[in-house]
Amino acid sequence: MKIAVVGGGIAGRLCAWRLALSRQHAITLFAASPVSGEGTASYAAAGMLSPIAECEHAHHAMIYDYGMQSLTLWETWLPQLAADVFFARSGSVVVAHDNDSRELDRYRQVIERQGIDCQFNVFDQTLEPALNKQGWYFKDEAQIDTRGVLHALQDALDTLDVVCRYETYVSNIKPGVISVDGKTESYDYVIDCRGYSARDSFPDIRGVRGELLRVRAIDVALSHPVRLLHPRYPIYIVPRPHHEFLIGASEIEAEDDSPMSVRSCMELLNAAYSVHSGFAEARIEEMVVGLRPALNDNLPRIHIEDGLVAINGLFRHGYLLAPALVDKAVREIQ
Repeated sequence: MKIAVVGGGIAGRLCAWRLALSRQHAITLFAASPVSGEGTASYAAAGMLSPIAECEHAHHAMIYDYGMQSLTLWETWLPQLAADVFFARSGSVVVAHDNDSRELDRYRQVIERQGIDCQFNVFDQTLEPALNKQGWYFKDEAQIDTRGVLHALQDALDTLDVVCRYETYVSNIKPGVISVDGKTESYDYVIDCRGYSARDSFPDIRGVRGELLRVRAIDVALSHPVRLLHPRYPIYIVPRPHHEFLIGASEIEAEDDSPMSVRSCMELLNAAYSVHSGFAEARIEEMVVGLRPALNDNLPRIHIEDGLVAINGLFRHGYLLAPALVDKAVREIQ
């Protein structure tokens, strides 16, 4: 079949790759973004794969179910890529300051009300000796190098002779038909993974601002992704090799992708410093802002009809949910 995949983020690249592996289809990938993925929600993501912890925000067991499926798929799919992508399934930690300990009880109640059968392990400081906090430890959660996997997928697409048309705007998507630069192109199937840009197909889509700092901190020793519960300044800290850390907050209800403000930067850094004082001497290497595509219920949606598959609403869960949704879409087509 002749298939067009529209969208250069994680969902679009995974779709193109999984379909191309069969060597039975002629795949063309279209993306308004450059080949690096810059400008997409996927480029600005931290890559926490936390099916339990994320349920605080989604309020639906669907996130947990799809997330657990995706963790299994990541472990199966990553070895099939030629490039080595950083992936660690060593668990994640959720903590609170002593005077915010009630946040831990609230957090547990929110997740348990969704009927999710998971184990809340009391955080043992031997896991993170530098982290003198109360909290929970979720042993099955993971993280992935987001930009590393985007790059590895592009290498795989090139090897599989997928035609990639980056910096190309696609409009007026219909079953089997797209418009590119004012011209109509026909396909057996179109897969729409445009995210926030797909307002013509998903009128209830909105952009949720996410902000991320990439820092290098040689005085900080953390080996697990850490979420700080706080009534005003909740953040996450994701450790990467070579003393690199990602510090962010992913849920700001604003369709604004302008650069990070001084106040936001200070709030993120102050919160990170409250978790570990070693961040005082960290060096800021990058500030990233992105718009996460969210639907009214903050849940993912997959639309399937003859000639068209559309995946959207991944919200702040792009890397967590994409494999499960892509696997479902590809099975429908093949």
